[in-house]
Amino acid sequence: MALVTANRFNTLRQQIDNVLGNGSGDTGYGQTLITQSVQVGDLINATNINNAYEDLRKAYKHQTSLSGMAYLQYISNHNH
Repeated sequence: MALVTANRFNTLRQQIDNVLGNGSGDTGYGQTLITQSVQVGDLINATNINNAYEDLRKAYKHQTSLSGMAYLQYISNHNH
């Protein structure tokens, strides 16, 4: 089983925040993320991963206007 460390997860969260959240300078859509940072030593669970996925989906939808099945088809086509 692959493990995701708190450091890697928080790095991902920060990257999502740069796009979807407040970002910095001229970046960010100003939305509130549902993904929460985790403490070193915490277990990254399904809820953490699902929340990150949902935030990524929101950013993608904002950029492309794709949602629902169109989004799932895009992910399926690009998940190699």
